[in-house]
Amino acid sequence: SVKGAKLGFDDDASDFPIDTDHNMVVNVDTFVRKTDWLSGMTAAQVGRKTAVMTLSDLAAKGAKPVSTLLSLCVPEDYEANEASELVRGFSQYGLKAGIPFIGGDMGMSSDVILTGVGLGVAHPDGIIPRNGAKPGDIVAVTGYFGYTSVAYEILLRNREAEPDLHKNALLAVYKPAISLDIVPALAENNAITASMDSSDGLGITLNTIAKQSKVSFV
Repeated sequence: SVKGAKLGFDDDASDFPIDTDHNMVVNVDTFVRKTDWLSGMTAAQVGRKTAVMTLSDLAAKGAKPVSTLLSLCVPEDYEANEASELVRGFSQYGLKAGIPFIGGDMGMSSDVILTGVGLGVAHPDGIIPRNGAKPGDIVAVTGYFGYTSVAYEILLRNREAEPDLHKNALLAVYKPAISLDIVPALAENNAITASMDSSDGLGITLNTIAKQSKVSFV
């Protein structure tokens, strides 16, 4: 890693110093139609979800997002309006949170592929790695777990759920929500030792933090 960086190669994002009080934190995330686009999702929701994927890793590290970029590749015969909706969904999510969308790239491919880039800043002492958990720490999560797996059961296996659960599960995968402020706020108060984006699932997240921090969770 770069001299002065606080995050290792296997963390959620990467960072490097830009002056004595600030590190730039960078994250890149990719959404592929073939594997990630669920039935019923609109193009705008796909763009939005890519933005959430991109920014959630910055938020988990305690960084304040300052801008985003998008690389969009689509097939040659892809509808221009749909492509515009992908970009709109991506850019609008950040803009509504005061995060400028500053550009990117477009190209052709055999599938629809969105790659988001997020740039953030943080004081070096406020950047939270995966490997800092200590014995006696409290394990905390934001939001509820289980909705994603319920949504997959509904969408991929045609299972039924009662109306409120059905609605909340689909919202969780179509329009996932993240808090951009909670980790920076905890870091400012020296109240957090380790953090990780949990989009891969609670089990993987907890096991990864435990392994890298050399602790066990009860």
